[in-house]
Amino acid sequence: VYALAFAVEAAAALAACSYVSRGGRKRLFLCSSLAGLALVSHQSAVVFLPLLVLALMKRFQEDGRPLGAALGGFTLGLAPFAWLPIRSTQHPLLDWGHDASLPRLIGNLSRACYGEVAQHPFSLDRLARDLRFFAGQQSGEWGVGILLAGAAGLLVWASRDRKQALWGTLALLALPFGLSVLLRFEPDPTHAYQISQFLIPLSAAMALAIGHGIDPLARSRFRAPVAALVAVWVLAGAALHYRAADQHDAPLARRYGQDLLAGLPRGATLFVEGDNETFTLAYLQLAEGLRPDVRIIQRKGYVFEDLYGLSSLPRARWADRQREVETKLIPRIKGPVFCTGALALPAGFETSPWGLVSRVVRGHEPGGTAGVPPLPTSLAQAREGDFVTRKMAVSYLEGDARAALQGGTLDKALEAYRRLAYVAYDFPEAHYNLSRLLLLSGRPDAARSEFFIALLLAPRETWIREEGRKMGFLNS
Repeated sequence: VYALAFAVEAAAALAACSYVSRGGRKRLFLCSSLAGLALVSHQSAVVFLPLLVLALMKRFQEDGRPLGAALGGFTLGLAPFAWLPIRSTQHPLLDWGHDASLPRLIGNLSRACYGEVAQHPFSLDRLARDLRFFAGQQSGEWGVGILLAGAAGLLVWASRDRKQALWGTLALLALPFGLSVLLRFEPDPTHAYQISQFLIPLSAAMALAIGHGIDPLARSRFRAPVAALVAVWVLAGAALHYRAADQHDAPLARRYGQDLLAGLPRGATLFVEGDNETFTLAYLQLAEGLRPDVRIIQRKGYVFEDLYGLSSLPRARWADRQREVETKLIPRIKGPVFCTGALALPAGFETSPWGLVSRVVRGHEPGGTAGVPPLPTSLAQAREGDFVTRKMAVSYLEGDARAALQGGTLDKALEAYRRLAYVAYDFPEAHYNLSRLLLLSGRPDAARSEFFIALLLAPRETWIREEGRKMGFLNS
């Protein structure tokens, strides 16, 4: 999704530059079509598309305001959205929005069902923290070479056309500022993963700046060495990043889904809620027919069945409906019940570890146990993976750590939690748990070091500070 969005938005930016410099209804139609398609690719485009409109306005007026070309192109770009209600009426296996009706389609596209997007009240202090986070995140992604080339390109661009360079700079700033105002999150590793992908369009604006910096050299007598240098730059970047991007032999997602199901007895019910579990199991069970005897219930959606009636509720009311349904449903389910996260358990029920999942049992019943499957990759491979890959690896390592803590010695548990913290190096919970074990084993200095790693990763999490006071590492 994000790579496609970047490609479309970069093409839209290039088409906008072409229209501004040359004019013509065909160029305007192409630019408008790509702008509409950018919204289809990813909704974050809504943040910077107004800047695109403002940048085109002067040329649009000079061309006699060809509104038909602009609206016609934009409508054509949005046309892929029409596939959603058409496909929804065919009742496919997976239908997230149930967009067969116009109100449902509008609600899905506008994300109205998600409720309030912002996570915290607005404050200038939080806005400054979010913007600093975005600046550091994107600078780290680009590296020094891109930053220097972009800065030089902006200077050249400004010397040739100050107004266009201003629009390019505003386009560079609009997305992080807009996201900070709309989302109002607190920077931490989890949000870094979720939000950083939205910043991909910034590379389109940076590419335009670099292009303006290269353009004078490409038109000079040095164009041959410049072209060779650019080619080497692009190819070297691709070669250096190939290993990190190569996913042709990445079996962890399939193995994770298979291992989630393999340890369950026949006729079991499994409650899931995270994307990693939900969509991995949806593919394996619905598309490949793996373990059809297992009933899978998604707590935060309706991929398998709409047991909670969530399709008729705004997302803000889902949690209340989940608790209401689960406390009545769980005692009535025939056969063993398992979950991958926390359930709203009725009185008299509790959970106990069972491999990669937990089993729901009545308080007086023996929970039983199941072995944790081995991690399908090495620790080094898991640590080098992307955030989602590492989250799946962490599920295996957490199972090992729980089993070692319950049935093994403290030394075995410590080793298991060290392995977990090695892979989950930016998960504050992993370092906090290791810190607690180190303190229990009589190693206060090592425990303090791990605790402060957790605190540095999530400095505004109140629970970490409270635990730090209990452990004697913080005074206030």
